[in-house]
Amino acid sequence: MNKTFLLVCIIAAMFFFCGCAAKRVNLTENGMATINRSSSENVIIRWADAYQDGNDLLIEGVIERPLFSTGPLKVHIDATIFSADEIKLREGSTEVIYVPGHKIGKGVSWERFSIRIPEVQPQRLKIEVAVKPGEHGEMG
Repeated sequence: MNKTFLLVCIIAAMFFFCGCAAKRVNLTENGMATINRSSSENVIIRWADAYQDGNDLLIEGVIERPLFSTGPLKVHIDATIFSADEIKLREGSTEVIYVPGHKIGKGVSWERFSIRIPEVQPQRLKIEVAVKPGEHGEMG
């Protein structure tokens, strides 16, 4: 009984620490994707990375307001995926993100974003990530 229990605990620990699903692969780190970040005057894209997560492409990053900016803004992030020979493959975007104004002495005012684009095959990709004001279809 103790050996069976021990075996079950070891197997459960392996699944817990290793995970049953495949790990996501950082495409920007291994050179399979390049990301062109287009910040706006009021919001800066600090970093963005692309990951292969199963059959999906996952783009994650961080945005913030510039130093000495005041008041929060409502923005969204658009991503366009191109093949290595500049053929547009897919597009995706975030929901609305509320970005707080930069407050000196109040810590980091970064906001994370994530865009999941289904069914993108791993290949050499060029990704354009851009900050857009307001909600989708809203100007200014």
